[in-house]
Formats: sequence, structure tokens, C-alpha cells
Amino acid sequence: FWSNHRAEVLGAEAALLAAGGNVADVRKVGDLKGLILSRTGKVPKAKNNAGGAILDEAQAAVEAQDRTLMPDAPAESAPSSDDEVIFTCDSCCKELTQASDIVHEGDMLFCPCGERRDSDD
Repeated sequence: FWSNHRAEVLGAEAALLAAGGNVADVRKVGDLKGLILSRTGKVPKAKNNAGGAILDEAQAAVEAQDRTLMPDAPAESAPSSDDEVIFTCDSCCKELTQASDIVHEGDMLFCPCGERRDSDD
């Protein structure tokens, strides 16, 4: 869940910091939604900011929880010396090694994200 929303949450928390911690000074609705997600772990209940609904929800979320609920990003493990990098995925930028979850189909190699590449690239 958090990996899908990490950029949104980090951007929202940065916007709140830039606004001096004042939710009312956060101008983008996307940042307000990100704050709600960050502080509650749930998507906003309000569908839009009509009548300031998302602003009110974000304010309540920040008041109830003084920091993000998002865990730290897991550390990326570098390939060990035994793992030869076969290719770096153009889509997700993961270095794929012999030990990775590479799927082989004929002359094609597939990254876990679905990106494919000819094995002779």
C-alpha cells in the first residue's frame, strides 16, 4: 500500500512543512489528500474540496496524528558479488540479476514489473 503512495505522501508532508505546519496554507488539493492518507492510512472520505471538505478532513487528520504513519522505505539491497546484473529495467529501474525474479520465455526476459527485454540486449 505505502509503496504505491510514497511519493504522494512525501510531497504532501513537504508541502505542510513549507506551509509552516499550517494545513490551511497548503494550497493543492492533491497535497491535502496526501496529508489525509499520511496521517490516517486511509484515502479521504470527501470526494472533492467543495465547501472545504477535504481541507477540514486534512486539518482533523493532522491534529489527531502529529506525524506520518508511513513506515520508512525498505532499504534496497545491492546485488551480492555472486549476482551478475543482467539488465536494469527501463520501467522500474531495478537491477535484475541471476538471483532476481526474472521470468524467461523463449528469448525474452521479464522483470517482475512486466517490462520485457530480449535476452541478447
